[in-house]
Amino acid sequence: MKQATDDLVKLLKEAPNIEGCDLYELKLANGRQFFWTDTDKDVVVGDRLYSHDSVIAQRDQVQIHSSVMVDTLNVTLYVGENDVIETQTVIQAAHEGRLDRSILTLTRCFFQGERVAGTIQLFTGNVEVQEAGGLAIKLTVKAKTQGLNMGFPVRHYYPQGTYQETNNTVVADAQSNSACLIAPHIPRREVLL
Repeated sequence: MKQATDDLVKLLKEAPNIEGCDLYELKLANGRQFFWTDTDKDVVVGDRLYSHDSVIAQRDQVQIHSSVMVDTLNVTLYVGENDVIETQTVIQAAHEGRLDRSILTLTRCFFQGERVAGTIQLFTGNVEVQEAGGLAIKLTVKAKTQGLNMGFPVRHYYPQGTYQETNNTVVADAQSNSACLIAPHIPRREVLL
Protein backbone atom coordinates (compact mmCIF):
# COMPACT_ATOMS: atom_id res chain seq x y z
CA MET A 1 0.00 0.00 0.00
CA LYS A 2 1.29 3.46 -0.85
CA GLN A 3 1.87 5.82 2.06
CA ALA A 4 0.40 9.34 1.98
CA THR A 5 -0.29 11.98 4.60
CA ASP A 6 -3.88 12.78 5.61
CA ASP A 7 -3.59 16.26 4.04
CA LEU A 8 -2.48 14.78 0.72
CA VAL A 9 -5.29 12.20 0.74
CA LYS A 10 -7.80 14.98 1.40
CA LEU A 11 -6.36 17.08 -1.45
CA LEU A 12 -6.45 14.14 -3.88
CA LYS A 13 -10.08 13.42 -2.99
CA GLU A 14 -11.39 16.98 -3.10
CA ALA A 15 -9.32 19.06 -5.53
CA PRO A 16 -10.88 19.40 -9.01
CA ASN A 17 -7.48 19.93 -10.68
CA ILE A 18 -4.22 18.55 -9.34
CA GLU A 19 -0.78 19.50 -10.57
CA GLY A 20 2.02 17.03 -10.15
CA CYS A 21 5.39 15.89 -11.40
CA ASP A 22 7.76 12.95 -11.17
CA LEU A 23 10.81 13.05 -8.92
CA TYR A 24 13.73 10.74 -9.66
CA GLU A 25 16.47 9.74 -7.24
CA LEU A 26 19.45 7.78 -8.54
CA LYS A 27 21.69 6.26 -5.90
CA LEU A 28 24.93 4.82 -7.28
CA ALA A 29 26.64 1.77 -5.79
CA ASN A 30 29.24 4.05 -4.16
CA GLY A 31 26.49 5.98 -2.31
CA ARG A 32 26.46 9.17 -4.41
CA GLN A 33 22.95 10.45 -5.08
CA PHE A 34 21.51 12.48 -7.95
CA PHE A 35 18.08 14.11 -8.01
CA TRP A 36 16.05 15.43 -10.93
CA THR A 37 12.44 16.20 -11.86
CA ASP A 38 10.42 16.23 -15.07
CA THR A 39 8.75 19.60 -14.48
CA ASP A 40 9.83 23.05 -15.70
CA LYS A 41 11.17 24.30 -12.35
CA ASP A 42 13.32 22.99 -9.52
CA VAL A 43 11.40 21.24 -6.75
CA VAL A 44 12.45 21.19 -3.09
CA VAL A 45 11.09 18.35 -0.94
CA GLY A 46 12.45 18.29 2.59
CA ASP A 47 16.17 19.00 2.25
CA ARG A 48 16.50 17.66 -1.31
CA LEU A 49 16.64 19.79 -4.44
CA TYR A 50 15.34 18.04 -7.56
CA SER A 51 16.87 19.78 -10.57
CA HIS A 52 14.81 20.43 -13.69
CA ASP A 53 17.57 21.55 -16.06
CA SER A 54 19.76 18.46 -16.22
CA VAL A 55 18.61 14.97 -17.19
CA ILE A 56 15.26 14.66 -18.95
CA ALA A 57 13.47 11.45 -17.95
CA GLN A 58 10.56 9.77 -19.66
CA ARG A 59 8.98 6.70 -18.08
CA ASP A 60 6.42 4.07 -18.86
CA GLN A 61 3.42 3.56 -16.65
CA VAL A 62 4.18 1.75 -13.42
CA GLN A 63 2.70 -1.74 -13.41
CA ILE A 64 2.34 -3.60 -10.16
CA HIS A 65 1.16 -7.19 -10.12
CA SER A 66 -0.53 -9.11 -7.36
CA SER A 67 1.03 -12.41 -8.38
CA VAL A 68 4.66 -13.36 -7.84
CA MET A 69 6.45 -11.72 -10.76
CA VAL A 70 9.04 -9.01 -11.15
CA ASP A 71 7.58 -5.52 -11.30
CA THR A 72 9.54 -3.39 -13.75
CA LEU A 73 9.72 0.22 -14.79
CA ASN A 74 11.21 1.38 -18.08
CA VAL A 75 12.86 4.80 -18.01
CA THR A 76 14.57 6.62 -20.87
CA LEU A 77 17.06 9.32 -19.91
CA TYR A 78 17.82 12.04 -22.45
CA VAL A 79 21.15 13.62 -21.64
CA GLY A 80 23.55 16.15 -23.11
CA GLU A 81 27.27 16.66 -22.88
CA ASN A 82 26.83 18.97 -19.85
CA ASP A 83 25.02 16.29 -17.83
CA VAL A 84 27.63 14.59 -15.67
CA ILE A 85 27.83 11.90 -13.03
CA GLU A 86 30.83 12.63 -10.88
CA THR A 87 33.46 13.53 -13.52
CA GLN A 88 32.02 11.78 -16.59
CA THR A 89 29.12 12.48 -18.89
CA VAL A 90 26.10 10.32 -18.14
CA ILE A 91 26.48 8.40 -21.43
CA GLN A 92 30.13 7.66 -20.68
CA ALA A 93 29.26 6.61 -17.12
CA ALA A 94 26.60 4.23 -18.47
CA HIS A 95 29.07 2.66 -20.91
CA GLU A 96 31.67 2.19 -18.18
CA GLY A 97 29.22 0.54 -15.79
CA ARG A 98 28.81 3.31 -13.23
CA LEU A 99 25.03 2.91 -13.35
CA ASP A 100 25.27 -0.82 -12.66
CA ARG A 101 24.04 -1.83 -9.20
CA SER A 102 22.46 1.59 -8.72
CA ILE A 103 18.98 2.11 -7.29
CA LEU A 104 16.37 4.34 -8.91
CA THR A 105 13.42 5.67 -6.91
CA LEU A 106 10.40 7.23 -8.61
CA THR A 107 8.23 9.51 -6.49
CA ARG A 108 5.11 11.42 -7.55
CA CYS A 109 4.95 14.97 -6.19
CA PHE A 110 1.67 16.92 -5.89
CA PHE A 111 1.28 20.70 -5.66
CA GLN A 112 -1.28 22.91 -4.00
CA GLY A 113 -0.74 26.23 -5.68
CA GLU A 114 3.01 26.85 -5.63
CA ARG A 115 3.83 24.73 -2.59
CA VAL A 116 4.45 20.99 -2.42
CA ALA A 117 1.38 19.33 -0.91
CA GLY A 118 2.97 15.92 -0.56
CA THR A 119 4.66 13.00 -2.27
CA ILE A 120 3.95 9.33 -2.86
CA GLN A 121 6.77 6.91 -3.60
CA LEU A 122 5.70 4.86 -6.63
CA PHE A 123 8.63 2.57 -7.39
CA THR A 124 12.11 1.61 -6.25
CA GLY A 125 14.34 -0.89 -7.95
CA ASN A 126 17.70 -1.97 -9.27
CA VAL A 127 18.89 -0.36 -12.52
CA GLU A 128 19.91 -2.29 -15.61
CA VAL A 129 21.18 -0.35 -18.62
CA GLN A 130 19.52 -1.75 -21.77
CA GLU A 131 20.89 0.70 -24.36
CA ALA A 132 23.08 3.77 -24.23
CA GLY A 133 23.88 5.78 -27.32
CA GLY A 134 23.42 9.19 -28.86
CA LEU A 135 21.45 11.25 -26.39
CA ALA A 136 19.38 8.45 -24.83
CA ILE A 137 19.93 5.83 -22.17
CA LYS A 138 17.25 3.17 -21.81
CA LEU A 139 17.00 1.72 -18.32
CA THR A 140 15.02 -1.19 -16.97
CA VAL A 141 14.38 -0.82 -13.27
CA LYS A 142 13.48 -4.09 -11.56
CA ALA A 143 11.80 -4.18 -8.18
CA LYS A 144 13.79 -5.49 -5.26
CA THR A 145 11.56 -8.58 -5.20
CA GLN A 146 13.14 -9.79 -8.44
CA GLY A 147 14.42 -13.03 -6.91
CA LEU A 148 10.99 -14.20 -5.80
CA ASN A 149 9.84 -15.44 -9.19
CA MET A 150 12.81 -17.73 -9.77
CA GLY A 151 11.93 -21.38 -10.07
CA PHE A 152 14.19 -23.79 -8.25
CA PRO A 153 15.40 -26.83 -10.17
CA VAL A 154 13.34 -29.88 -9.39
CA ARG A 155 14.80 -33.09 -7.98
CA HIS A 156 17.51 -31.32 -6.01
CA TYR A 157 18.04 -31.55 -2.30
CA TYR A 158 18.49 -28.15 -0.61
CA PRO A 159 19.65 -28.67 2.96
CA GLN A 160 19.18 -26.13 5.70
CA GLY A 161 22.25 -24.55 7.27
CA THR A 162 24.07 -26.61 9.84
CA TYR A 163 22.77 -26.11 13.35
CA GLN A 164 22.60 -27.67 16.81
CA GLU A 165 19.69 -27.88 19.16
CA THR A 166 20.29 -27.29 22.87
CA ASN A 167 17.46 -27.15 25.44
CA ASN A 168 14.87 -26.71 22.67
CA THR A 169 16.79 -23.71 21.34
CA VAL A 170 18.27 -23.75 17.84
CA VAL A 171 21.82 -22.44 17.71
CA ALA A 172 23.19 -21.63 14.25
CA ASP A 173 26.72 -22.74 13.49
CA ALA A 174 28.84 -20.04 11.87
CA GLN A 175 31.43 -22.51 10.59
CA SER A 176 31.07 -24.37 7.32
CA ASN A 177 30.51 -28.07 7.33
CA SER A 178 32.26 -30.18 4.72
CA ALA A 179 29.60 -32.90 5.11
CA CYS A 180 26.81 -30.58 3.90
CA LEU A 181 26.14 -31.07 0.19
CA ILE A 182 23.68 -30.05 -2.51
CA ALA A 183 23.25 -33.12 -4.68
CA PRO A 184 20.88 -34.07 -7.47
CA HIS A 185 18.18 -36.53 -6.57
CA ILE A 186 17.65 -38.97 -9.40
CA PRO A 187 14.58 -41.06 -8.67
CA ARG A 188 14.47 -44.73 -9.55
CA ARG A 189 12.20 -45.69 -12.39
CA GLU A 190 9.71 -47.45 -10.15
CA VAL A 191 9.27 -44.43 -7.87
CA LEU A 192 6.45 -42.04 -8.83
CA LEU A 193 6.87 -38.41 -7.87
